[in-house]
Amino acid sequence: MYKDITEIYHLLDAKIQDRAFFGTHITSFAVPPGVREIGNYSFAECSQLTTFTMPNTVTLLGQNVFTECTNLVSVTLSNALTEIPCDTFMECSSLRFVHIPDSVARIGPCAFNECSALKAVRFPRKLKSIEWGCFSNCKSLETIYLPDSVEKLDCHAFEGCDRVGVISIPNTIHLVGDQALLCGKHTILYRRHHTVELGVEPEPLDCEFDFDEEEMVNTETVNIFNSFLLILSQVCETHNIDDGVCIIVDHICPYLAI
Repeated sequence: MYKDITEIYHLLDAKIQDRAFFGTHITSFAVPPGVREIGNYSFAECSQLTTFTMPNTVTLLGQNVFTECTNLVSVTLSNALTEIPCDTFMECSSLRFVHIPDSVARIGPCAFNECSALKAVRFPRKLKSIEWGCFSNCKSLETIYLPDSVEKLDCHAFEGCDRVGVISIPNTIHLVGDQALLCGKHTILYRRHHTVELGVEPEPLDCEFDFDEEEMVNTETVNIFNSFLLILSQVCETHNIDDGVCIIVDHICPYLAI
């Protein structure tokens, strides 16, 4: 028999402890007010968990907090979080929508990897960095609209998101990792506020790519991002839209990552 709320919620110094509810049969959970931290693997593999809410007192999440919560449908995140850490929602295969608070500046590696039912993500306005494999293999994701604050897309960030029809990215991005946007073969890429003219080299960007030339159907050698948009303008159909460029990336160059 639990003696008090501290024991019930595995609390110590306003923290839900590491692995506190790991693999248990809870179906819903509301973090009590005053909790500031949720520990590593604290709700991982809770296969019957469907809803989860946390108060705005929570400022820190550990790693793998909800990994393999396969029936998790609804999550309310704290408005005080600044980061979604590594593997937080990995393999949450029933999660369909997530609203990430505007306070979040970084989404860690594989945070939403293999969330196969995820259709839409509301990205925070202050988001700076989307890390390695963050949304890879989110097979139901349909549209990616990144806010103007984003500066970095790490390797494989959206790789394998085969149903994505439109990707809209800002011109603030200065680092794009290998195969970061290797999505469906008919994906439309729209780079806002950046116009590409056929045969005109775009302004230099401080950003490098690592392409495997043997995998590229198009034989152009591409080593740096400074040449990338020029190459696309020559091999893909392009449309200028509101001072941006809409690039239809078809099967002729599926291994170009952005």
